[in-house]
Amino acid sequence: MGSRITTALDGALARGRINAPAVLLAALAAGVAWLLASSLLHQPQTFFAPIAAIVVLLGGVGARAGRALHVVLGVSVGVVVGELVALLDWPDPLKVLVAAGVAMLVMSLLYTDALPLIQSGVGAVLVIVMHQPATAVGRLSAALLGAAVALVFTLVLFTPSPSRLLADAIGRVLDACAAALRAGAESLRAPEDGGRDHDGEAERTAVDALSTLDSTRGSARYLGRWSVRGRRETARREEMDALAARLVTFAVDVTALSRAASTGRLELGAAEVLDGLADAVTHFSSDPRSPDRARATRNATDGVLATDATARCGAGADQMLLVADGLRALTGGRDRVGRR
Repeated sequence: MGSRITTALDGALARGRINAPAVLLAALAAGVAWLLASSLLHQPQTFFAPIAAIVVLLGGVGARAGRALHVVLGVSVGVVVGELVALLDWPDPLKVLVAAGVAMLVMSLLYTDALPLIQSGVGAVLVIVMHQPATAVGRLSAALLGAAVALVFTLVLFTPSPSRLLADAIGRVLDACAAALRAGAESLRAPEDGGRDHDGEAERTAVDALSTLDSTRGSARYLGRWSVRGRRETARREEMDALAARLVTFAVDVTALSRAASTGRLELGAAEVLDGLADAVTHFSSDPRSPDRARATRNATDGVLATDATARCGAGADQMLLVADGLRALTGGRDRVGRR
């Protein structure tokens, strides 16, 4: 019980550390958006500005331009529908029902994504519930201002490094690969638990990391095209993107090798080989952008192959060589064709 609580707390803290930068940036943008809307628009209602800033910023970096458009369109439809329904002499609950329903139905004609539908419904409800002297143009201007503040924060003031984004995502995939290799080694050391040990968790982790890497590549390309910092990092970003593209094949090969270990197709002596490859992968994952780490990883891989690694892997020797060659290719060494 205690270990489960500790694990849950560790997971919560890890998620907090990951989300904290985006949360703080969104909070800062919300404050700035509110201040600008109050100062420039002179409207009694400026809540659409901070709402738009928060919605745009809390999400993937590469999708923020599209999200800004969704927010503005959603709020526009919601405000227009809400203003029209507010003119009717109906009870407020009926007004909310009709305004939210009509606004979301209108947006559903344009989008299947939930975000613009939510924004239109929320916008309509806010207009009805907080109906005060304020023009529809003012509310729309506030939403547009909030979205603009969010984009300025992303593309000019607080732009994340696209090469670092890619390097971090690559590192997570490599960490998942190292974990899969170690899981295979543990299966060899405890063959009676092999099937239970390799229950697909390592593979699922690798697949999730690859999915995150794919979306990160899109974000990095977006930043590289539209942000000042991204344009300065074009060469480094393209280098990391090429590494990310090669990483998919490597992850597939690692998964196959780990599965071979868990199903008894490797000899017991292969456990040490798998651990050696896992150590090399982990060393590289800490900073895939470092040439020194890439060189050290190649040397470590050669060290693993310098022993009787092939003989100890038995029937899985070919799969082990694929992983070793793939790791060398990732770090700038000879590729598989060259080795063969």
